[in-house]
Amino acid sequence: MRLSTLLLLSLSLLLAACSREPALEPLLERVEALQQAIENRQTDTAIDMLSDDFVTGKGQNRKDAQRLLLFHTMRHQSITILRTQTDAEFDAGYRDRAIVRFNAIVTGGQGWLPEQGRSYRVESRWQFSSGDWYLAEMDWEPLL
Repeated sequence: MRLSTLLLLSLSLLLAACSREPALEPLLERVEALQQAIENRQTDTAIDMLSDDFVTGKGQNRKDAQRLLLFHTMRHQSITILRTQTDAEFDAGYRDRAIVRFNAIVTGGQGWLPEQGRSYRVESRWQFSSGDWYLAEMDWEPLL
């Protein structure tokens, strides 16, 4: 009886190791890298982190996101994103997809002090492909 229990336990651990999902830590690092690319006005780097079929809840695609990012980097010399309450989890049913939710305060201006700013509740869906995480979907709602 003990040997069969040990064998079943060993088999289940082996199967779990074979089907291990990508860790959340690299995903959170990727979220941070995207934020840094936007704040550093590195539009090409930021766009490269979007999946080819990226879409927003407002119907925008990857090309629209690129235009929007270029518009804001030309309009604002400085862009700052303060991200809080970040929560990440794997998407149920998919080993290569995850959801990241957070609140963000986004400010922009021509100098050190922001001239514009808004706060948002953001939900993003990420997909693991070719050894890295890519932003596949994003939706946001203004807070207050």
